[in-house]
Amino acid sequence: MPRVASHVYPSIFRFQSPSKLFPMLRGLTVDFAHLDSLQSDNLLGVFLLISSANLSEIMIQNSNHTIEVQVSSLLYHLSLETPNTHKIVLYGGPTSMSLNMLARFSKLTSLLLASPGSVIFSSTFLHQLSGMSSLQLLLLHKIHSTGEDGMMSPSTITRESPRTVVTLGALKRLAFLNLEGSEALQVLDSIYAPSLVHLTFKINNMSGPEIFSRRVTETAPSLRTWLSAGNTMSSTAIQLLRACKKLFLMKVSMKNLMHSTPGIICTTIDGKVSAWQSIYWLILDGDPGADGTDQLTLIALSQFADLFPNLRLLDLTVFLLKDSKAIQDMQAEVKSNPRPQCHRLINLRLRPREFHLNSRWPTPYEFRTRPVELSVVISCFIDRLFPHLSSIRIFHSDATYLDWCHGVELMVKGLQRGSSVARNPNCHCTPTSDSLIMRQTRILGLIE
Repeated sequence: MPRVASHVYPSIFRFQSPSKLFPMLRGLTVDFAHLDSLQSDNLLGVFLLISSANLSEIMIQNSNHTIEVQVSSLLYHLSLETPNTHKIVLYGGPTSMSLNMLARFSKLTSLLLASPGSVIFSSTFLHQLSGMSSLQLLLLHKIHSTGEDGMMSPSTITRESPRTVVTLGALKRLAFLNLEGSEALQVLDSIYAPSLVHLTFKINNMSGPEIFSRRVTETAPSLRTWLSAGNTMSSTAIQLLRACKKLFLMKVSMKNLMHSTPGIICTTIDGKVSAWQSIYWLILDGDPGADGTDQLTLIALSQFADLFPNLRLLDLTVFLLKDSKAIQDMQAEVKSNPRPQCHRLINLRLRPREFHLNSRWPTPYEFRTRPVELSVVISCFIDRLFPHLSSIRIFHSDATYLDWCHGVELMVKGLQRGSSVARNPNCHCTPTSDSLIMRQTRILGLIE
């Protein structure tokens, strides 16, 4: 950026009066990357002339402590001249001085902060959050940096900060909370959000997932969606979420997925296994083959059908086949009740880790000579459990089986073309696409 003489700013201001600079501006992005102090002053000098009642979104990137006065001055000016700002994004290195300016934006509904330091998790700032009565979306991310420009190095920013519990007033309108960083539990300790419906979190080296789940149930009793971005949750931590009576969407990862997993996560506090009625969307990831005697295979789909009776979407990591007994068990299930049962699942997504566990069955020769038989058994089994599927996908990393997987998908769709009443007179399900919630799910990035 070329150097701008100081007298240029009053000249610009004089030519713009009384409308001032950019009177119709709706969004403002300021990036301080690779700017020295003089260039930063020049850039800010222009933006300090902005006055727009239409400005609704502000993004400031790559700020740091060396320009904290300039950034704070800009935020202070914008809080006076752009009264309708409802979204602010500070990415890079917001300081306590610039964070102090945020409370001046009385109509702020969305606040997204990413910092290599712990200032956004400090007790002082968390206390300031209580004054943001209009806040609906809050994102707090702790990011890694290269250690340049005076920013904190990765070894420093990954160290746990001292825990300070702050009692705040309720953030009554906060609906979306996105946390990334080791201090996420401290945030949950500090706020009460009775209207929180959506939680996304990523915590490196997470310890005590049960404590985290318990804090969530206390902080957000109205929680509806729980998205864990790669954190491994224990079965106990998942069980605790049943206290959130309105929870309908879960995306969780477990270390081991076993045949007994559905029953374990549906176990109540008193030790009884009961159906989880509120869950409509379940995305379950993990290792389905860690235990050689209790792998999660397709036969476990019958447990998911029984224990999650209101599921609309099931996304599951699973073994398609374990051995020949798996096919025999599915055949027995279909023969015992050939008519489809009542279940309103409409989207089934299977993610096989491997095609088979026992490398001796089916052999490559057997698979080439028996693919239709295997397809028919698996397709009939899926169709009997879930008769109202509008989408079925089987994702496989091995190109050898892609065509076969696609064939199973087509066969299931073919079986389901008949009317529900003709296939099962006792079916009282009302076929539905649940289009509104499906659109919301796409917005969250959970399905294509």
